[in-house]
Amino acid sequence: MPRLPQLGANVMFTEAPHLTDHFLKTLRDHHMPVARFFIDTDFPLHDKVFDAAARHGVALCPTLPAPKDPMTEAQLHKLDETIGEIVTRYKDHPALDTWILLNEPKQNVMRSELSQRKLKEWLVARYGSPEAALDAWSPASRRWTDLDQVVARDAIWRISIPYFELHVRQIDVLRFMLDYHTWYMAFLADCVRRRDSAHPTHANPDQLAVNLVTHAYDLPAWRDSMDSLGVTLHPAWTYGRFGKRDRYAMAFSYQCEVVRGAAEPHPFWITELQSGTNIYDALDPLCPSSADMAQWTWLTIAGGAQRSIYWCLNTRVAGWEAGGWGLLDYQHQPSDRLETAGQIASIIEKEADFFDGATPIETPITILLGLEAMAVECFYGQQDLPGRSRDAHTDSARGFYEVLCELGIPARVKHLHDFDFDRAYETRQLLILPNLLAMSQTQAAALTAFVKKGHTVLATGQTGMYGERAELWPTWENYPLLELLGGTIRDMRFVGEEFPLSLDDPALTLPAHLLQGEIRPIGGTVIGRDGARVTAMRNRCGHGEAIWIPSLIGLGAWLGDNQPLVQLMQAVAGPLTTHMPFRFAAHTQGCLMRVMSNGSRCLTVVTNGSTERRSTSILHNHAAPPRLIWCGGDSAVTGRGDVSLDPRQTVVMLWP
Repeated sequence: MPRLPQLGANVMFTEAPHLTDHFLKTLRDHHMPVARFFIDTDFPLHDKVFDAAARHGVALCPTLPAPKDPMTEAQLHKLDETIGEIVTRYKDHPALDTWILLNEPKQNVMRSELSQRKLKEWLVARYGSPEAALDAWSPASRRWTDLDQVVARDAIWRISIPYFELHVRQIDVLRFMLDYHTWYMAFLADCVRRRDSAHPTHANPDQLAVNLVTHAYDLPAWRDSMDSLGVTLHPAWTYGRFGKRDRYAMAFSYQCEVVRGAAEPHPFWITELQSGTNIYDALDPLCPSSADMAQWTWLTIAGGAQRSIYWCLNTRVAGWEAGGWGLLDYQHQPSDRLETAGQIASIIEKEADFFDGATPIETPITILLGLEAMAVECFYGQQDLPGRSRDAHTDSARGFYEVLCELGIPARVKHLHDFDFDRAYETRQLLILPNLLAMSQTQAAALTAFVKKGHTVLATGQTGMYGERAELWPTWENYPLLELLGGTIRDMRFVGEEFPLSLDDPALTLPAHLLQGEIRPIGGTVIGRDGARVTAMRNRCGHGEAIWIPSLIGLGAWLGDNQPLVQLMQAVAGPLTTHMPFRFAAHTQGCLMRVMSNGSRCLTVVTNGSTERRSTSILHNHAAPPRLIWCGGDSAVTGRGDVSLDPRQTVVMLWP
C-alpha cells in the first residue's frame, strides 16, 4: 500500500489498445501512478497492458467481470472459474496492485433461484427452524405451512405496506438483502483469495448520500472481504440530492466521511471521481472546471482517501458516455483538468515528509446513521414531501453536517451499529441522532450507557419512534429510551412544510419541517413549548446529557434557513470544540475546512463552494503563519489565518 495519498485514473484500454503505452506514460508523467481498468479473459490485450504498466511503473487495479445480481448456483460456479482463470494468470505480475471485486456493487430486492434458497437458509438460521419462521411470517388470518412455497411467492419480494400488521416480513426481507449482499461480496473475495493471498481486495459502492438499504449496503459488514473500501463520486449522477451546486464541495466531504467511517481501520479510496464532461448521459450534467478538480481532489485527500482515481483518463468512443468524462481531449492530449491533477500530485510528492503518515484530525462530534431507520423508510417512504421520503433520515443528517462544515468543525459519520460505545474517549463526545426513527432495544441501551459515562446526545425528529421491526415504541409501557431522554413521545403532528419551533435554552427559533413531536415528560427540564405542548427537553442521564427535539430541525435547515441551527450547534457543540486545533471564527456560508495532522504539523484545506467571494478567519493556536501550497484564483491568505476565497476556489495551507 502507498505511503502517500495517490492520484490515478480509470483507463479504457479496449477503446484504443494501440495507445496503451501513451496512456500509461501520460499517467506517470503527471505523477499519477495508478490505473484502474476492466478486465476479462481477452488475455492477449491484457497481457500487453500488464507488461506496459510494469515498464512505466504504474500500479494496476483490475476490476473483475462479476455481475451485480447473481441468479443461479451454476452462474456462481462459472464466475468462480472465470475469476480463478484471471487471478491465476496475473497474480505474480509485478504491475498488479489490487483486485477490484466488481464495479459499483448494489442489489435491489429481487427473487431468483439463488436468493430464494439463501432466504430460506437465512430464515431458518434467524428463527431456529422452518416451523418457527412460518410462525413469525404467517399472516394473522391463516398459518402458512410450506417455507419453500413462501419464499417463492412474488409478493414476498415486493416491499409493500400491510396496513394492519407488524412489518415482520418486510423488515426481514430487507435485512436479508443486506446480509445476502454481504455474503456475495465475501464469495467474490474468496474467489480471489483462494488463488492469491498476497494482493488486497477492493470494491466501490456508489450513491452513498441516500438511503443505503435501497441498494443493500451494510458497508461495515464488508470489512472481512475488503482490504480497502472505495466509493464512486460522480456529481452529475448523484448530487442532485444535495439540491444546489453550491453544496457539491460539502457533498464530497460528507461522502468521504461515510465511506471512511465504514471502512476503518482499513483505508478508503475514491475509486471513481468525475473528471470530464457529460453530453447525453447523467441527471445533472456538467463539465468540471480546473477549479472544481482542485477543490474535489483536495477534499478527498484531506478527508483521508488513500487514493483518488479519476473517471476517466480517455473517453469512450461508443455508447452513451462517448465523448465524455475524459481527462484527455479527443486527440489524447492533456486537458486543463489533467494538468491540475498533475500539479496536485506533484505537490503531494514534494511535501512527502508531511503526507507520509498524515491523517484527518480527531473530532468529538459524530452523526449516526441507522440501517434500521433506513429500512423502515424503505417501505413507509413517499415521494410527496421530504419528511415523508425514504431519504428523510439521511437528508436530516446532511442538514447537521452542512452546518458543522460552515463552522469549520469536522464531524464523523458512522453507522449506529458500528459505533464503538465501549471505547474510552479522551474528551466528551457529542452524538447527533438526526431523525433516527428506528433502532433496536440493544442500540437504545448502548446509547443510554454511553451518555451515562459523561457524553451528550442530540436526538431530533422521529428518533425513538420505532423499534427495529417498526413497532411503535411510544405505546409501550417500558419505553426503551425513557432513561436517556427523560420522557416519551406523546404525539406526532403533521403541521406543514415549514413551521417555527421555539427553544428557551438556548433562546432561539428553529425552522422545522412537517412533523411536530410532543413530549410526555417524566423527568428532565423542558426547554421548548408550543402553548401547553412540550416540544423540547434536556435530561441529565448519569454523568451525561440528552437534548431532545422531536421535530425535523435538520431537514428544516437543509430545506431553508440554516442560521438558527448554526446557533444551536454553537451552543451545543461549542464547548466540546474549544480544544480543537482549527475552526472558523464565525459561520461562513458555503465554505468548509478539512484538517490533517502529522505530529505537530497540520494541513488545512479551506474551500468555497458558492458563487460568491467569501472571507473567514481561522481560529488556531499556531504561533507561526502557515505556508500556502495551493491557492485557487485570486484567493488569498493574510496574517495568521485570514482567508479570502474566490467563488468555487480552494486554498491549502501547511502549518509548522
